[in-house]
Amino acid sequence: NLPPLAKRISALAEVSIGHGLTADALEYGMAGTVGRFLKACGW
Repeated sequence: NLPPLAKRISALAEVSIGHGLTADALEYGMAGTVGRFLKACGW
């Protein structure tokens, strides 16, 4: 749900992703997860 949020709120500067990041890292690994989160934010 992060990509739609980032697209709708152009001034979005920060989101709380701790639990989501940790949970995804268990499945995709930390490097893969960080890459996915950065891509979702458009970076």
